[in-house]
Amino acid sequence: MKRTVVALWRFSGLCRNGHKFMAHQFPDFEYGMGLARTSKPGEMALVDGLEDPIHTEVADMVKSLTRAAGKGNWYGRCFEAVYGQACDPAPSGELYSLTQPVHCPACGTSDVVRYGPGESPVVDEVELPSVTHENWKKLITAAEKLRKIEMALTETGCMEWPRPKAG
Repeated sequence: MKRTVVALWRFSGLCRNGHKFMAHQFPDFEYGMGLARTSKPGEMALVDGLEDPIHTEVADMVKSLTRAAGKGNWYGRCFEAVYGQACDPAPSGELYSLTQPVHCPACGTSDVVRYGPGESPVVDEVELPSVTHENWKKLITAAEKLRKIEMALTETGCMEWPRPKAG
C-alpha cells in the first residue's frame, strides 16, 4: 500500500462529553486531495484525485447519474457521499468516506462542540496510506460498477426529490 507524507493542520476538538482531542485536516483547500475517514478515531487515508483514475471514473458516473435524475447540481455532495464504495475497506473493515466527521478518540462520538485550528495553526507532517481500489477493479463490467454507484446514490438520497438526506 502506497504511503505519502502530507502537511496537515492540527485541529483541536472538544466533544459533547467534555473530552479534548486532536485531529488533522488539510489546510484550507488542497486541490484534488482529500482525507477519507472511517468512524474509528484517527483512521484515515489519502485521496489523490489528480493521480487516481478510479476517482475520475466514479466522478464521471456520479455526474452522469445525477444529471439523468435531474440532480446535477448535487454532484459534489453526492460524489463525496459515494466515493468510498469504490475504495477498499480500511484496516478496521469499515468503508472509507469523504463525508465522515471526526470522532472523539475517548468516547467515539462525532458530536463535537468545538473543532478547529489554534490561533496559530500548527502544521504536522503526517504519513498516510492512499486509498486502494482492488475490490473495485475486480468488478468485471462497467455496468456492475455503475449499478454499485447508482445503488449508493439512492441509499444516500442523491436520487430523491426534493433534496438529499443529511449525511
